[in-house]
Amino acid sequence: MGEEKEAGVAGMHGKLKQTENMFLKEDKKFEDYKKKMEQQNSVEEELREQLHLYSGKFEQFQQTLQKSNPVFQSYKREMDEMSTRIRNLEHENAHLRLKCHKTDVQIVEADEEEAKSKKRMAILEPQNKRLHQLCKTLTTERATYREKLSNHKKAKEEEGAQSES
Repeated sequence: MGEEKEAGVAGMHGKLKQTENMFLKEDKKFEDYKKKMEQQNSVEEELREQLHLYSGKFEQFQQTLQKSNPVFQSYKREMDEMSTRIRNLEHENAHLRLKCHKTDVQIVEADEEEAKSKKRMAILEPQNKRLHQLCKTLTTERATYREKLSNHKKAKEEEGAQSES
């Protein structure tokens, strides 16, 4: 019986050894799973931190976008107003250019008219001087003829007065 006992003890030792080996394998698997889980927890924590960071940045972006909407609308309204002002100023500019062109034409016409008037004056001034001289001469001659006529009338009256006496 001793042998049987020894054989049973040896079998039990073998089973114990086998169980210990199996336990060691399972313990190693457990340690590997534990490490993987710790790594995954670490990765999850990093991802949560990134998610929190990106959420904060997204909220900042949303706030910036909300703040920029009124600015953009204001900018668009100002651009529309500027476009309207530019159109009005272009229309006014076209009107003023047309008016300026008409004024330029009128100035050129006035210059041409002045040049014609000066030519006519250059022609008429000598004629006017001659007519003045002629008038003076005629006035002088008329005065002379009146004087002669007056003298002649006096002489006839004197002759007529002497013939009556």
